[in-house]
Amino acid sequence: MSELKGAKAETPPGSPPSPVARFYLLGRPVTASLSPAMHNAAFRALGLRARYDPVDVGPEDFERVAREFISRDDFAGANVTIPHKRAAMNLCATVSPEAAAAKAVNTLVRGLIGHNTDVTAVRALLSPHRPAGKGGTALLIGAGGVAAAVAVALSGMGLERLVVANRSEPSAASLAEMSRGLGLPAETTRLDRRTLGAWLAAPGLVAVINATPLKEPDEWEPLGLGEAWASAFGSPAVALDLAYRTKPTFFLEVAARAGSRTIDGREVLIAQGAAAFELWTGRKAPIEVMREAVYRQADPAPRSAG
Repeated sequence: MSELKGAKAETPPGSPPSPVARFYLLGRPVTASLSPAMHNAAFRALGLRARYDPVDVGPEDFERVAREFISRDDFAGANVTIPHKRAAMNLCATVSPEAAAAKAVNTLVRGLIGHNTDVTAVRALLSPHRPAGKGGTALLIGAGGVAAAVAVALSGMGLERLVVANRSEPSAASLAEMSRGLGLPAETTRLDRRTLGAWLAAPGLVAVINATPLKEPDEWEPLGLGEAWASAFGSPAVALDLAYRTKPTFFLEVAARAGSRTIDGREVLIAQGAAAFELWTGRKAPIEVMREAVYRQADPAPRSAG
C-alpha cells in the first residue's frame, strides 16, 4: 500500500484502484465514539481511499490485538483511547516529545511512531484563555492518561501552580511529580465534596479541567459540584471538559451558570483528531467537515474525548 503522505487522491485512468488505507480506534468502550464519523467524513472530503473503524478491546488483549492490526499491509495508523494510552507506549519504536512527557500515546503513525495529540489539542484550546506569564492556579480533576496530557499542555502556560484532585492519592501524587519535573509546581488533594468546594473557592483559580469520566448530575452529586461552583466563583475562569456528548455536560452547565468560559469536549475531540489526521496523511485537515460530522450526531450518550 502506498503512503498517504504526499499521495494523490485520484488514481490515473486505467490503473487499478489503490488499496484502502485502514485506520483504527483501539479502546473500551468505543462503540459510541464520534471519531469514526469524523475521520471518515474527512477522508471522503479529500477523496482519500481510507477507512477508520472502532475496535473494542480490553486491557488483557490490547497489545496482542494492536500488534495484529499493525502487522497488516493496509495498516496506516490508529488512535488509542481509554484505557490503553499508557500501554500504547510499549508498541512504539519512538515517541514524540509530548508523548514522552505525558507517558501516554493516543496516535500511532506507520513506522510505529507514537504521538499525543491530546496535548496538542488542549494547549491550542486553552492558550487563547491563558496568556503566558499571567500566573494563577489550574485545578485538574482526574489523574489518568488524558490528565497527564493536560498537565503537559499546561506546563508551558506560565501558571503558578497545578492542583491535581483525584480519588486515588498515589495516582495524583505521580501526576504532580511529573508536572513538577516539567517545571510546573504541583500539589495534590483528595477528590471529595469538601476539598472540591474549597479549591473552587480558592483565590487565583484561572482554569478547571475535568479529566474524569464523570458526566451526569447524579455522578457529580456526591461531590456537590453544582452547589460548590455556584457559591465559589466570584470571577470568571475557564472550564474545559475532556468528556463530551451532543450537548454540554453537567460539568460545563454548572460552570457556565457560574459565569465561567467553557470549552466543550467535542472541540478537544476535533482538535486532537485534526492533529492526528495531519500526521497520518501529510495534508491539512478539513476542520469544518470534521466539526460538522461531530456536531450532527444524534446519540445523546456522553463519552470521553477519543
